[in-house]
Amino acid sequence: MKIPGKREIKKSIQGYFDNKGQCKLTMSKLRIKVLKLCEYSEEEYSIVNATLRKILLEIINEFEVENEDKEVDMPLPQQEQYDRKVFKLKNKLRELRRLHNHTLKSLEQAERRFETLVNIKDSGESFYYSYEEIKQKNPVIPLILLSDWHIEEKVDPSTVNGLNEYNPDIAKKRVERCWKNIIHIIKNIRHWCTVDTVFINLCGDFITGYIHEELVEDNYLSPTEATILAKELILGGLRHLEDYGDFKKIIVVCNYGNHGRTTKMRRQSTGYKNSYEWMMFKEIQILLKDNDLFEIHVPKSLVSYYNMELKTKTGNKKFTIRNFHGDNIRYGGGIGGISIPLNKKIQIMDKTEPADFNMLGHWHTFLEPTPKTLINGSIIGYNAYAYNLGLPYEPPCQALKVLDCEKGITTTKYQIFVE
Repeated sequence: MKIPGKREIKKSIQGYFDNKGQCKLTMSKLRIKVLKLCEYSEEEYSIVNATLRKILLEIINEFEVENEDKEVDMPLPQQEQYDRKVFKLKNKLRELRRLHNHTLKSLEQAERRFETLVNIKDSGESFYYSYEEIKQKNPVIPLILLSDWHIEEKVDPSTVNGLNEYNPDIAKKRVERCWKNIIHIIKNIRHWCTVDTVFINLCGDFITGYIHEELVEDNYLSPTEATILAKELILGGLRHLEDYGDFKKIIVVCNYGNHGRTTKMRRQSTGYKNSYEWMMFKEIQILLKDNDLFEIHVPKSLVSYYNMELKTKTGNKKFTIRNFHGDNIRYGGGIGGISIPLNKKIQIMDKTEPADFNMLGHWHTFLEPTPKTLINGSIIGYNAYAYNLGLPYEPPCQALKVLDCEKGITTTKYQIFVE
């Protein structure tokens, strides 16, 4: 076996390197060239091959080191082209490194997630639950808010782009559906709660009246005719609750609205004296005075309070409901809606007589601005006034809120749809 020395090999292959010290041939081709200078047997080939590979690597490194700082002169256009090519390659290399690092990071995250899933699968515990009937149902009181029926008012479909139509016949159908849906909702509540008592706030504007000139010529009924019809619709509904509600007590608190007044302007201290609705409420109270199921309250004040005694888990608790129509809230269409002036008004009233819950109508919008306040929708629904102001459409509805007697808080709310 005979292998030339390193110097001799370097001299023989020098022609295969460029002026930058880069080899023009692959390692395998270069090794084949050098093998021709060696003498060896077939058994010695592997030893010769390994030895040459080591020597060639050393020679290649020497050529690269020798030419590392060697500057090569080239024409300016060729140099510029070369620099641009190097710049592009560097950018491409930088992008490839970034993608490589991102891939490594994603792979590491995926491996951690996989490991977590494997651990969950290995150490997880299965749970199986059997169905169980409710052993003891919580007592609750539905708080029902009825207002803004406007039974004699006219809504011409052509004035609201076909979104609504209203007249006394439609009013009768919607009111009937309202009373029936109240029973449906309460039967649904009784699946998990007991309901012995129901609280109803008759919150005003059951009639439209003549408080604006156009109403004199447009209403289907006069205020007295509308008041009589409203009274019969309310009495019919209360009898429906008596017949199908299976209640032990029906509490009714009545608040007159702004549309039922007999005067052009609102009265403060004598508002009840000049209200068709207050008179109607008094007649209902007289008609039901001998019925022990009903507890009718007809306050003279614009804002009224009803106190309940609840038997909670921590003992007896007083729960106060504040009832008012809502026309005493001043709102000019600012950002934040009715909620901001309403909350300010409630804070002022709470300083004199605090309440746990507020019920009001007037704004024809089903809304719960705070957990302790419920605003009612309307039976009349979308009308020309709302349409011309650009207010959002809302289907005709009334409101119901559930009072949990044991916890002493209000919980679920319902829209009582009437169509």
